[in-house]
Amino acid sequence: MKILIVSNMYPSEACPHYGVFVKNVCDGLVAQGNHCQVVAIHHTSQGAGQKLMRYGRFYLSAFWTVLTGKFDVVYVHFPSHSFVPVWLASWFRKHNIVLNFHGGDGKLHEGRSALFFRIKKYLNQKAIDAAKLVVVPSQPYADDLAGLYDLSRVKTLASPSGGVDPSLFGQHIRTPSEAPLHVAFVGRLVDVKRPQVFARCIARYFERYGDQQVTATVVGSGPQRARLEAMLEPYPVAFVDALSQQDLAAFFNKTDVLVQCSETESLGLVLIESMVAQCLPLCADNAAYRYLVSDSDSLFVSEDDFADKLHRVVQMSPEGRAELARNVAQQAVARFSHNNVIERLHHAFSQL
Repeated sequence: MKILIVSNMYPSEACPHYGVFVKNVCDGLVAQGNHCQVVAIHHTSQGAGQKLMRYGRFYLSAFWTVLTGKFDVVYVHFPSHSFVPVWLASWFRKHNIVLNFHGGDGKLHEGRSALFFRIKKYLNQKAIDAAKLVVVPSQPYADDLAGLYDLSRVKTLASPSGGVDPSLFGQHIRTPSEAPLHVAFVGRLVDVKRPQVFARCIARYFERYGDQQVTATVVGSGPQRARLEAMLEPYPVAFVDALSQQDLAAFFNKTDVLVQCSETESLGLVLIESMVAQCLPLCADNAAYRYLVSDSDSLFVSEDDFADKLHRVVQMSPEGRAELARNVAQQAVARFSHNNVIERLHHAFSQL
């Protein structure tokens, strides 16, 4: 098949983490024997003027490519931001359109503009009405969209954002580790990821149990960085900028516990990657994380019980922690391995 991928996020050498899951899907489809052409924005923008210019170039390029090209599938990621040029071109030339929603693209997240979301919701419904297939990262996210949009005329497929490559994230054999354990928070440092919750939780742990058995790292970039550094300055917490996939895999291989605090997630790909690398998850109790982690209620935490639950993990025998981590990894690989995910997506495209 000849597939055009249209996305307002796609990684580059300068921004290797920017929409990396879109590239993972593209690479997987190419490995299945498809020809993929990409029209995308490859960098974050500094300021409204630069953002406007980048979107202008992106829209013109996408419109012209859809108008003049012949594709079996036009695959649009982040429809509220990327569908407009495809929509306009489709007035003149018809294609099989597939949409892929992610995160706040289809849902209103806390702290975001309700007015802006009304515009996004209108555009999303127009995109859905024109599509042959809607791809979502998880079944809980599909359930959320079904409550917001009319999906009655379109097929839906839960496909976890390209899945995870076990040969990258699970390549090292982990041995049982003694304390101190390495605990990490990985994600964009923005309100919806709730890094401030992690900061309060890990600070409470250190105040209650001391700093001899745990060290911590925050990985990510965003507007809350300075605030978090000030909150955690008294404690053994390091800060690292966002990492490429290869560097993140190496980081997880030196990490024992990953903490994720998001109030809501469309999937939680970072959590899956860490589990494949045999990190134990400690995460907020929401539908997306329940979809990913089925091992034990002890792995779901709140601000009130985080310190005690982390302490229980620290107090486990190294062999007990290693066995639990292996079980978590085996389940994650079985459900979310890259090859299985891409094969199902390729099959769905071939049926259009």
